[in-house]
Amino acid sequence: MSPELIQYQNANQSYDEVIKNFIVRQKEFQRVIDDILITKDGSSFQHYVFVGRRGSGKSTLLRRIQAEISTNDKLNHKYIAVNLGEEQSGIYRLYDLWDYVIRDLNSIGYNIPKIDFRLFKDDMKAYTKALHQQVISSLQIQKKKLILLVDNIDRVLDNRGSQEDAALLRELLMNFKDIRIIGSSTVMSEHFWRYDMPFYEFFSIKRIEALTLDEVKKLMIHWSNVKNLPEIENLITKYPGKIQSIRMLTDGMPRTMLLFVDMLINRPEQNGYNYLQLIVDRATPIYQEKTFPTIASTK
Repeated sequence: MSPELIQYQNANQSYDEVIKNFIVRQKEFQRVIDDILITKDGSSFQHYVFVGRRGSGKSTLLRRIQAEISTNDKLNHKYIAVNLGEEQSGIYRLYDLWDYVIRDLNSIGYNIPKIDFRLFKDDMKAYTKALHQQVISSLQIQKKKLILLVDNIDRVLDNRGSQEDAALLRELLMNFKDIRIIGSSTVMSEHFWRYDMPFYEFFSIKRIEALTLDEVKKLMIHWSNVKNLPEIENLITKYPGKIQSIRMLTDGMPRTMLLFVDMLINRPEQNGYNYLQLIVDRATPIYQEKTFPTIASTK
């Protein structure tokens, strides 16, 4: 099997490729897009967080929403999408978040002037509001609304580490109808369910469930066609029990299924620790970092 089958960086794909390769999670995608389409100017709207395990397709879903906003004529004349990727290690406070947004907008020609934070050294809340106002003003000049896509939004909230920041973010989102957040999270963070937290019942939480057997087959047929690997479709036809086993073993997580499909087609005779080591090595850097030391320590 070509190594290109096992890849996770959908951010490197063009919008056309993202749209073409988006096979599952269609209901979740369509629900959000339909909601955006029917939202009237000045009216209240819902912010979303998709909660699902690592490898369940959350990042791909956010990227698909970005592609739709950027290519759909009914949306791109009114909205601009900024996608803050999975690893936003530099976001510690709310002003960092707005700084990232400004950088992204400037990269597409918004030309937002830089504010000297030293002028606000004694009042970082005022600095945060000044950055936010820059974003709002630039959007209004362009007659656009912002769809802010935040992968691992729970980490962003945790990094900010200040309920004062969280309360300010909620205040800004409620008072200005120019920004809608659509995020993803691997956990049902306390930020979303604790009644004493600023974002209690603020987001509409949508769970990313395991793929059904029919969805697994549909996804694998797509892999077979796109990568010109008829062996995958042959697996579905000749060994339906193996497909069901893959779904059960991986809990229907697309990323993990890739590894098992590779095992069945390319290395049917390989087993034991050496193969497990190879699988971990083929996984994403995050998976390798978190998992391999544990495996190695138990060898």
